[in-house]
Amino acid sequence: MSERTVHQVYCRFCVAHCGLLIDVEDGEAVSVRGDVHHPISEGYTCAKGRSTVKAHYDPARLNHHTRRLPDGTVEKVSWGRMLEDIVSRVREATRAHGPDAVGLFIGTGGSHDAAGRRLAVKWLRGTGSRSQYSVATVDAPSKPLVAELVAGNPGLFSVGIDIERSKLTILVGSNPLVSHGHTSAWPNPRKHLRTLTTNGQLWVVDPRRTETAAVASRHLAPRVGTDHLWLAAIARDLLASADLDELKLRATGVDALAQALEPFSMERAAEGTGLALEDLNELLTAIRTNGRVAIQSGTGVSMSAAATVTEWLIWVIQIVTDSMDREGGSWFNPGFLRRADVNPIAPRDGQGDPGPPSRPELRARLGEFPAVALVDEIRSGNLKALFVFGANLVTSMPDTAATIEALGELDLLVALDVAENETTRLATHVVACAAPLERADLPFITDTYFSAVATQYAGPVVARAPGRIPSWRVFADLGAALGPDLLGGLDPDLATEADLLGPLTARSDVSLDELVEHPGAHISDAARIGWVRETALPGGRWRLAPAVLVEQLRSVEDPHHGLVLVPRRQLRQLNSQLVESGTADRRRAVPTIIMNPVDAAERGQAAGDRVSVSGSTGMLSGVLEIDPGAARGVVSIAHGHGNVNVNVLTSTVTGVDELTGMIMASGLPVEVGSAEP
Repeated sequence: MSERTVHQVYCRFCVAHCGLLIDVEDGEAVSVRGDVHHPISEGYTCAKGRSTVKAHYDPARLNHHTRRLPDGTVEKVSWGRMLEDIVSRVREATRAHGPDAVGLFIGTGGSHDAAGRRLAVKWLRGTGSRSQYSVATVDAPSKPLVAELVAGNPGLFSVGIDIERSKLTILVGSNPLVSHGHTSAWPNPRKHLRTLTTNGQLWVVDPRRTETAAVASRHLAPRVGTDHLWLAAIARDLLASADLDELKLRATGVDALAQALEPFSMERAAEGTGLALEDLNELLTAIRTNGRVAIQSGTGVSMSAAATVTEWLIWVIQIVTDSMDREGGSWFNPGFLRRADVNPIAPRDGQGDPGPPSRPELRARLGEFPAVALVDEIRSGNLKALFVFGANLVTSMPDTAATIEALGELDLLVALDVAENETTRLATHVVACAAPLERADLPFITDTYFSAVATQYAGPVVARAPGRIPSWRVFADLGAALGPDLLGGLDPDLATEADLLGPLTARSDVSLDELVEHPGAHISDAARIGWVRETALPGGRWRLAPAVLVEQLRSVEDPHHGLVLVPRRQLRQLNSQLVESGTADRRRAVPTIIMNPVDAAERGQAAGDRVSVSGSTGMLSGVLEIDPGAARGVVSIAHGHGNVNVNVLTSTVTGVDELTGMIMASGLPVEVGSAEP
């Protein structure tokens, strides 16, 4: 008789981390469904979560380690032999060029591997290298910078919505029905959106009538790249009618803010955004009527040229209306594991640290160089060896051709991953890592994205395939061979994932043993609202007018008024994850190129035509989709794909924000024409 067991885990494709139940029969995972008893996702799971089992057994899974030989051929190799080769090359790189010659890039996959990520960062920093990069600077570096400048803490970048009590919510460039959140998680998004529209109003501001906009109370479609104009105008009028004496008790820089906002009238906003003055006034009235407002942005904002000032203005409106860290407004998750509410950090000033030598105009932040500098660091000879952990640089980094060329110049490119992708095919060494269902995990760091102060332990569901290795073991062995010792003298052969995950629970209310013994989500009784105002702010007040943001607002250039690139996500993939998987519906997975019908007709294009999209750095082609809900000028393409790779259109030089190193990936001027079949 076969043995069947059920395992409570959480999904590790995106930050929503919805609860899953995995059915295992005779040691093999056979099915997956949402966990109806999960207190946050309540049985909900999206197409990505429902593909967990099929993805685990997908043909693209890596089942053995490989090494590229000098003649370009690839051979299977044991981990022991591969380690010897990697150690030799790392030693040579550091001997000849110093510790910064060895770098680490952590992608989405690596971020959701708690034990592996912990040791990867610990190892690199222990070597003395500053060459750490991550996906955080690929799409949203404005968020931690604004949090640091305004609140003194970059860790406050995840701003949640008080969903049950919010009477007015505004989503700017965010489509949680598809994305399930960006830096704030939206598990069971349809339920949450329904709550927001039932209890109050939900406004969506987006140049495309997205799936979320379709269920909102109101939808405004501004010109791409103009969100700072209407936000500044609304902030100006709100400030003009605010009790300034009371506001100055809560915030510094009130007078400087008023001066900075003075040029931004509602009339100027209407003209610049293309929105009706009446609609803007109605939004302003809604904010004044409700008193408090929760505002959240997505990649439509964070990938734009004015991302940093736009994010700042979102904070400004919420602070002026006393909505930040308040009931019915926005809140900050202290993290079940990190407990930032009782472990405050010293306020920071946003200055950052010296950046990469090849791009001295950029700053290092949170211990990382901006990802945009990676290509130049390789080309300049500063970076010789790179470990890529759970990332696909070919489909995530700007200027694809330059990225591929630069990766080929490395002496050592080690890809640690669970599945084959464009980057593993370029690597000198590919490490087949344990897949999510084969390892234990905790949502370390990503628990601050949750819609509740919560955590969950996910244990291994099936035995690890013989040809795979836990990612943490890779860095533990590197530490044993090169230093530093990452396991405190513990023999790597005897170490367990519990030894790695246990320390992550040190600040929480429960131990790892308790989480293992009682599977499922654990909700903390820690205060959600008020702790930032009471314990975290510099001098107890928000900093409303950081000088660098005031200056950047003054110098924002007018956006391009022709065709522009607009990013979007797809329901069945997250970034490059599941793009190549055989589990996805191929027809639905290939991204279309969305345009307004008038724009398409003016260029002689029709739905289903194969069109080309060209920018200053390259060109791509794909199938045209006509969408009347897209504003004029919008050319929307999903990111994360190798066959229709939007990064061939982006640049590592033009349009880069010097404050954050963010490239311009939304609002980028493009042209559309006919393509060969």
